[in-house]
Amino acid sequence: SIKEKNLKEEFRNLLEKGRAELLPIIPSPRDSGYRIRCQLHRGYAGAKEVLGFYGLKTHRVVEVGECPLLHPLALELLGAVKRWLRKEGAEVPAQGVDIQVSPDEGKGILCLRGRGNFSPASVERLHEESPRIKGIVKEGNQRTRWGERSLQYRGPGGGGQRPLELEADYASFSQVNPEQNQNLIGRVMDWADLQGTEKVLDLFCGSGNFSLPLAQRASQVWGMDQDETAIACAKENAQANHLPNCRFIASSGETGLRHLAREAGAVDLAVLDPPRAGAKECLEDLARLSPKKIIYVSCEPPTLHRDVVRLEALGYRLCKVQPLDMFPQTYHVECVAKLIKRSNAILAVR
Repeated sequence: SIKEKNLKEEFRNLLEKGRAELLPIIPSPRDSGYRIRCQLHRGYAGAKEVLGFYGLKTHRVVEVGECPLLHPLALELLGAVKRWLRKEGAEVPAQGVDIQVSPDEGKGILCLRGRGNFSPASVERLHEESPRIKGIVKEGNQRTRWGERSLQYRGPGGGGQRPLELEADYASFSQVNPEQNQNLIGRVMDWADLQGTEKVLDLFCGSGNFSLPLAQRASQVWGMDQDETAIACAKENAQANHLPNCRFIASSGETGLRHLAREAGAVDLAVLDPPRAGAKECLEDLARLSPKKIIYVSCEPPTLHRDVVRLEALGYRLCKVQPLDMFPQTYHVECVAKLIKRSNAILAVR
């Protein structure tokens, strides 16, 4: 209810016009044990070496025994890392550890952050701490990998279609709450309301979280992201799921949109899920593609509000905002906004 109230205040100027509707928030299937990713830091509490999170507004490391928000599989890997560090001690040049898991696969990947070199024997001992560890990646002055660097996930099919088999690299963006992500995909698909003839753009597509279910219902889907690793996974995912109507482009938003404008001319639907900074630099180029409908997914309501105001100036009208509690026990909230092109719109670009 607090998150709904905050959103109502954030979008007050648009909601008061009476044209847009703020829908009730969709609660998370779990309010704890949902996070499949975490970033831990190594530091000292007095003379004791600890592994944990930064304290509020500091770089002081607060030791974490168990985090109630972490998925049980991530907690299992956290325990393995802590046991390994206690045994290896100061010989391990790790400044921190990132954990990412796939509940679908029952495995996880560890990323060790540090500038020194890790002994292969030491890394092998970390592998032995848990059979759930699928791979270990070392980031820093030189990159090294032991085992795999990508995880397998299961995604919902678009509009009642068959479930999808997905692969994502550990370093590429993925939603931290996989069960709520299914509700998010479901909302996007509902609002897309595809009939099988549409041309669809998925901007900031990552590994194909929205592109692939959309492709099950659309005629043609273009996915764009500047993360080349994510795009490589998206291409493999499309092939593995027999979706030849997906085309993925590794490009910045502005460059990719201008290329698409030359190739496709226009699209029927645009879906975008940008990082917290939003999509400010892409909106004019997006409007030139003249999508009849825009579905904007955001984890940062202020930048979503800013971009919606600009899209309204470019000839679109906000219809609905759907909040989802993607991050229970935090102030963060995920939103989906649906905009439609006004029939009398005149494109106004700088």
